[in-house]
Amino acid sequence: MKCNVCGKEKPREEFPKNLCGRCKECKYEYTRQWKAKNRDKVNKADMEWRKAHYETYLESQRKTYHKHIEKRREYGRNLWHKYSKKWNAEIREKRKLLKEKYGFCHNTFERNGGVETVIAVYERAGYKCEECGGEYKLQIHHKDNKGRKNINKRLKPNNNLNNLKVLCVNCHLKLHKKH
Repeated sequence: MKCNVCGKEKPREEFPKNLCGRCKECKYEYTRQWKAKNRDKVNKADMEWRKAHYETYLESQRKTYHKHIEKRREYGRNLWHKYSKKWNAEIREKRKLLKEKYGFCHNTFERNGGVETVIAVYERAGYKCEECGGEYKLQIHHKDNKGRKNINKRLKPNNNLNNLKVLCVNCHLKLHKKH
């Protein structure tokens, strides 16, 4: 069959059942353009359909919601095996030893490239803030400002020694307020 819009010869399967003369691609494009031009009509028709078929609409919403809930439950079940009590006890013990040995929270090591990197950065700075020289509540700052942001986006932050800097809490806040 030949499409009236694009003029291409296509097999019968490429045309909708109502044989409007347009192939599925052209019909889809036409529908998309029409909906864009007539947004108010489409929204009004949606609202009327929802009112007329309220129960059907609610049921479709429930199914969607329950599908997501099931995914979350499955994810939780998988995590339960991963984070069993024994595993948690081992991790807690390791974190406690790191805190006792180095005096830093485990997050400091996890976010900034491991024990060796963190210790190297702190030793380079002499365990003092590189801005004001303070020794209280020190933190590691990523100069490219993509430390925790990248972790939250599930990307690897740049934990190169040249990109890391030791700052006290106040200097760190001042620096981030500038950006």
